Amino acid sequence: MAVAPACPVDGLHARVVGKLPDWLRGSVYRNGPGMFEGAHAVFDGCAMLVRFEVDGPSNRVVLSHRFLESTYYKAVKANGTIKWRMAHPPDAPRSALQGLAYAGGIALGALQYGRHLGDNAVVSILPQGNELIAHTETVSGTFRIHPETLETLGRVHYRDGIHGLVKTAHQTQLPSGDWVGLAADFSPTLEPGSPQLAMPEITVFRQSPWRADRRQKIAAVPYMHPTRPTWIHEIPVSENYAVVVQNPLLYNVRALLMGQTADFMAFDWRPELGSMLHLVPLDGGKVKTYRAPAFLAAHWVNAFESADGRQLHLDAIAAQSPALMSQWELDRVRAGPDSSCQVEPSRLCRLSLDLGLPDGSFLGQKPLLRPLAEEAAFGYGLELPAINPGNRCRPYRYAYAACCVRPTNVYNALCKVDTHTGEVKTWHEPGGATWEPFFAPRPGGRSEDDGVVLSTVMQPDGRSALLVLDARSWQEVARAVLPYALPSGFHGCFVPS
Repeated sequence: MAVAPACPVDGLHARVVGKLPDWLRGSVYRNGPGMFEGAHAVFDGCAMLVRFEVDGPSNRVVLSHRFLESTYYKAVKANGTIKWRMAHPPDAPRSALQGLAYAGGIALGALQYGRHLGDNAVVSILPQGNELIAHTETVSGTFRIHPETLETLGRVHYRDGIHGLVKTAHQTQLPSGDWVGLAADFSPTLEPGSPQLAMPEITVFRQSPWRADRRQKIAAVPYMHPTRPTWIHEIPVSENYAVVVQNPLLYNVRALLMGQTADFMAFDWRPELGSMLHLVPLDGGKVKTYRAPAFLAAHWVNAFESADGRQLHLDAIAAQSPALMSQWELDRVRAGPDSSCQVEPSRLCRLSLDLGLPDGSFLGQKPLLRPLAEEAAFGYGLELPAINPGNRCRPYRYAYAACCVRPTNVYNALCKVDTHTGEVKTWHEPGGATWEPFFAPRPGGRSEDDGVVLSTVMQPDGRSALLVLDARSWQEVARAVLPYALPSGFHGCFVPS
């Protein structure tokens, strides 16, 4: 199987099978790992940015891709291998001496290549103004990207006084165009203009679509655990509220700095802590905090308020534990569909929050998370959800995601879920693999599913293709086939032209 070349690729015309809709014009952007030498998990790979330029009238798809020029990438190129990882094999524990040596290697690497070794912006890529912004879990891993050439234009240097070393790898765009996200610290910080140390906290912010370097603080909320930040990959946002959901998955700083193992990748699972939900009014009103039983939701499909304004509905891809994180280990990804390494279970659920509940309430209703579809219909596993962007933060009906036809060690199907009826439609090509779908609405369309869904898939022959599905019928319309395989991707977007 031919694989994507390591050098930049510009202007490669894909072979289009079928006919693209005449109205479909724009670019599919994707971010994800593309160099794995020395890696333990997929997300240790160096960020590779991909662009599919789609032109329906000429039935043409043109591919470009290149590596993001981060400090992490430059260090990997210089060393010929990945030396500083987010995760380590569970069967390779390190002694205290080995851990100190690993930490010393990080310090020496920072002296040699610069202090931003954790800037591998490998997770997502989103439009902001006339540029694209590539994101990961660290604040330093935020980069400006040229939307046509995919060249790295430089790191985003924030000029707003909001502190934090880590952040959400996703931001959510409000109907107004502003983005909402959060940043957090690992350790106490000095208060501005004061010698006093402040305990680390989580800052929720909003950001103009035209100012990548400035964020406006909405609120600050405390950690669930006083000295250890919670891993928060994304927060659900409605038109009037953001909800900071702290599930009991805590960063293990010792594992990160000393190359040691943790419960799951670089994190510890502490279910006895339960979950904590902070309801943050976007107008700066009083924050309310609730407790709930332990659960894990990395990706949120959507959030919206009920018509009477009394409830906030949070739709999530949820799991009972972080076991699903282990499916991103390279050995598992490469194991093959018939191996014992199967995709971990997850489900599409709704958490309905009564906005009238007083601060400090315990969310003890059962079930806390209500399934929106029969799990067997999507193979007891789905991830990387998407909706029509016109319904973001508002009531919606249809969700799209990568899912499973078992046995499989990777997501190998795409599904459309009707959240009103629970009906699930599935597209599947035996022997293939799928990644995140993107919804492209038809201009002038009157229904929520009037458009197409685009996703990068791996064909049974090992070549990658950009698949185009009719969102209403869930039938294939066309595909643009590449002469080689692209590596696994994480998140991206469709930007119409």
